[in-house]
Amino acid sequence: MLIAMIAHPPAFGMRLKSVDDSQAKAMPGIKDVITINTYAEDYSRQWCDVDAFPDLVVVVGNTTWEVMNARKALKLEWEKFDDHTKTFSTFWGTSESVKVPGGLENSTKHAQVMAELAAKKGKVVRKDGDPEAAFKKAAKVIERSYTAPFLAHNTMEPMNFFAHVTDDMAELVGPIQTPEFMEKSVAARLGLPLEKIDIQMTRMGVGLEEDCMDIT
Repeated sequence: MLIAMIAHPPAFGMRLKSVDDSQAKAMPGIKDVITINTYAEDYSRQWCDVDAFPDLVVVVGNTTWEVMNARKALKLEWEKFDDHTKTFSTFWGTSESVKVPGGLENSTKHAQVMAELAAKKGKVVRKDGDPEAAFKKAAKVIERSYTAPFLAHNTMEPMNFFAHVTDDMAELVGPIQTPEFMEKSVAARLGLPLEKIDIQMTRMGVGLEEDCMDIT
C-alpha cells in the first residue's frame, strides 16, 4: 500500500501555472508526483459536482512522513482564473451555463454578487397562492437582509470513503446523498460505462448531512 497526499491552491479561484517536483521526487520513499486536472475540458458537470480546485498535485510514497516532507519540497506556482463560463447539468436534467468571474473568492465579493443576483428578477419554479396580494394587504411589511462570512462546510465528525478502481470497474462505498449523479460523474471521469460503477451508501453518522461528495 502507498500513501498519497494532495497539494491544492492556497485560495479558491486559482489554477496551477507551473510545478517543479525534481527535489520531491528525489527524496527517500517517494514513488511519483502526479498532476491532475479534475475535469476534462469537454466534461458537462453534474449539478452537484464540486469544482473548488480544478488542478491538483499529488505526491505518492511509502510512508506518511516521507510524503508530507516531499509535499513541502514541491515548488508550485499558482495563478488566478480569468473570467470563464461553465456548463452543467441541472437537477431537472437540463443544461445551464453560468459565468464565473475571475479573481480570488472572498466574503465581501460573495455578498456583493448575492446582492446583485437578488436585485434581478428570478425564475419562478413554483408558486402557491398569491403572495403579492398578501403583501399588499399586510398591515406591516418588515424586510431585513443578513450576511455571514464565507465558512468551510465541514462535518463535525470525520468522513470515511472507500474506492476500489480497476481498469474495467469501480466500487465506491461512502456517505452520499446523490448516488445517481455521482455514478454519472465517476463514469465520465474514469471513462467507464455506467453499469461498471457500483455505489453503496453508508447511512450513518453525519455523513448524510453533506450535500455531495467531491470525488477528486
